[in-house]
Amino acid sequence: MKLSNAKKIAICMLAWLAAVIAHGWYYVSSVLVPGPLPDPYANEVSFQLLMFAVFRFPIWFAALGVIIWLALRYRTVVPNHSLQARRP
Repeated sequence: MKLSNAKKIAICMLAWLAAVIAHGWYYVSSVLVPGPLPDPYANEVSFQLLMFAVFRFPIWFAALGVIIWLALRYRTVVPNHSLQARRP
């Protein structure tokens, strides 16, 4: 089964999104600690998600841009050997 370019990009985007979600979950869960803190808002999930969105997500977004740029810049044409094998 041959995938179209749009399907390949969609699969890559879904893999990227899964990696961002996993990193966000790890970031938030590693920062939250039980017990009282001097700054109670810093121990809130919503605040930590905001910090992830401000400080970590731009790095992921830039990486996605670089990956797409590299894919478009250095795409190669791979010969389809299966078509050559079917010819008599």
